[in-house]
Amino acid sequence: MSFEERAESMDLVNLGAGCFLYSDRYGEVIYRKLITMKGPGHDLLDDFELPYLALFIKKEGSDQFRFVGLLSDLYKFVGNDILNQQIRDSISETRNPILIERPFFSGNLAQMHNEIIIQHPSNVPQIGDIYPMLIVRNSYNGTRKAIVEFGICMSETNYLPRQGDLSGNPNDWNWTGFGFRTKLGTISQVHIESSRAEVSAAVGNYISVFSQNIVSLIEDNFNSSLPEDDVLRILDLIEEVGKKRRERVSVMLEELTNQSPVTSNWNMFLAITRFSSSERNLNAKVLLEDIAERVLIVPNQMVAFL
Repeated sequence: MSFEERAESMDLVNLGAGCFLYSDRYGEVIYRKLITMKGPGHDLLDDFELPYLALFIKKEGSDQFRFVGLLSDLYKFVGNDILNQQIRDSISETRNPILIERPFFSGNLAQMHNEIIIQHPSNVPQIGDIYPMLIVRNSYNGTRKAIVEFGICMSETNYLPRQGDLSGNPNDWNWTGFGFRTKLGTISQVHIESSRAEVSAAVGNYISVFSQNIVSLIEDNFNSSLPEDDVLRILDLIEEVGKKRRERVSVMLEELTNQSPVTSNWNMFLAITRFSSSERNLNAKVLLEDIAERVLIVPNQMVAFL
């Protein structure tokens, strides 16, 4: 089926003249079919339809669209808020309210990154409150799949809410979040017309299992010690991403362990995660997060579910 024939099923509005519109709380998007223009001596190419779409995006509150790029007419559109609402619906089925949403967008507005923190804190005495988190990613230019990553989030303020106590404004808290890209779960859907995957399919069940095992996940790693040789091997891996990155992670690790000769899996994970949260190079950030995730000990129930 052509893009035009699929437009309605993708929640796009046909504006005519080869233009298709989608709008939500984040802004508006227009895909426009490309055709050749009539020119001297080229009558045979007049109104010849090309298998490409031009993409224009307007930010919420703006009055001007900006050209973002071209993509194939095989592109399968998924609206940002349509995707987010699917995830919200799956979360509501678990009866765990959403605590906060934090959407971010790329400079050209074509990529979305939305962090959804769930109101189900599990208290770990040595650490504090840990919250389940979902990271929803999407793109309008085909450069990123529609993705849901599962993760954890920790509050880093002087005010740490006790379990069940959500007084104060969560938007005023400082958060450290981490999305698991590999071992602990990612659901993805490619933006191709033939794709039949749905990213929201297993979200609800995963949230339930994840929430039940957060305490075990943290405590098992907090109480487990990494042999010195393993610590050095992990730092060697980080050095392959960058020598200065190893130095920064080492400093953070010393601060977390208070120069103790014993390094727990959790402190190593936390040191890498805190550093990667400020990493601007996307490729380096992905590599660092993969290393951090492989440090973790995963509870058996979570492994069995996955």
